[in-house]
Amino acid sequence: MEVANTTRQDTKYRVRAEGTDVPETGWRSLPAQSHNHLPPEARGPWEIEFRLSGWTVSGHVSDPSSLVQLKEVNGSYSVEVVDPRLEISTLLRATGLPGVSDEEIARRQAARNTAAREELISEFGLLSGSGRTEQWIQEKRIFPVVHHGAPLFPAFQFDFEGEPLPVIAHVLSTLGKKSKGWELALWFISSNGWLDGRRPVDCLQSEPEEVMEVAEREAEGLFF
Repeated sequence: MEVANTTRQDTKYRVRAEGTDVPETGWRSLPAQSHNHLPPEARGPWEIEFRLSGWTVSGHVSDPSSLVQLKEVNGSYSVEVVDPRLEISTLLRATGLPGVSDEEIARRQAARNTAAREELISEFGLLSGSGRTEQWIQEKRIFPVVHHGAPLFPAFQFDFEGEPLPVIAHVLSTLGKKSKGWELALWFISSNGWLDGRRPVDCLQSEPEEVMEVAEREAEGLFF
């Protein structure tokens, strides 16, 4: 997990494993243009606390590749989390500290998700369905996404002969119980801390067991 700051050098943060009283780190400064890494062996989820101008606010992250950023827009401050699914949430809410509006957060999230979907389509493509794909959906071996009103299938789910990769079924039986459609598709193409920054999609055929294990871990600790 990276904690980054580009605006306020006097901001401090600390990290604690959720459900514990002892912080993983004491209060640390966020010097401009620096990154601080939580040890990769540490297990989440974590609570992140920020102390800024007398205010202390907190939020949560579940994946070590989450990026936590303090941002300033015209004198207003917000803390944002970019999680592995490329979603954005705000930690500074209802604290008396000026922050980015809910409308702006929703706009940024929509723009980011649109860009990520276009990236997925460009790199991997979407396939149309058939009688076989309907059966595979029923068997929970593949999953669709809705594109321009039609259910289509990210091509990375299939091997070179057009058969579903077994790892996909395992992901659907774990992480797929909580994430579906585009949310799940973007998980596959997002950098993942449990895979040392690699994307699950890049390991589907070379290291499927690793992808299965990561899906299990995230299904157990997912709280977005």
